[in-house]
Amino acid sequence: LSISSCSTKIVILKLSRLLRQRALMKSKPLFHYDFCVMLHDIDAAGVMFFAHLLRHSHDAYEAFMQQSGCSLKQLLDEGELLLPICHTESNHLQPIRHADQIGVDISAARIGNSSFSLNYQFTNQREEIVAEAESVHVAVNSQSGKKVLLPERIRTILGDNHSD
Repeated sequence: LSISSCSTKIVILKLSRLLRQRALMKSKPLFHYDFCVMLHDIDAAGVMFFAHLLRHSHDAYEAFMQQSGCSLKQLLDEGELLLPICHTESNHLQPIRHADQIGVDISAARIGNSSFSLNYQFTNQREEIVAEAESVHVAVNSQSGKKVLLPERIRTILGDNHSD
C-alpha cells in the first residue's frame, strides 16, 4: 500500500468512528455535568489547553459514578475492582474560552464483556457542540491486575444488562 492510500483509509476509519459516536450521542445521555471554564484551563492562545478537556471528561465521569451510587472511592475502598482508562481521544470542534459555561453529556458508546466506552459531548452556553471525547475503561482485578468480567452493577449503571 502507498502512504496516501494508508492515510485515506485512516481518515475513513476515523470519520466512520466519529459518525458512529455522533449517532450514539443522539440517544438520551446517561448524565449531564456542568462547569465554568476557569483561567487555569486556558493556554497562551486564549483557548482551553487540550489536555484539560480530558480532565473535565474525567470529572464528569466521577460525578456520574457518584450519582449512580457506585463512586470511584467506593470501588477503591472495596479493593476488588478497578476501572482504569486504557484509551482516550478527543475532538476540539470550536474554541473553548475562559468563563464559557460548558455542559457535558455522557453516553455509553459500547459495553463489552470486560470493558466499556463512554462518549462525552461538550456544549457551550449557546448550545453549540464545542468538543467531543471518548474514554475506554477496562474492568481489572485490583490484586492480580488481570481483566475480569464487567460486574452487573456497572452494566446496570451504563444502561445495559447484556454483553456484546
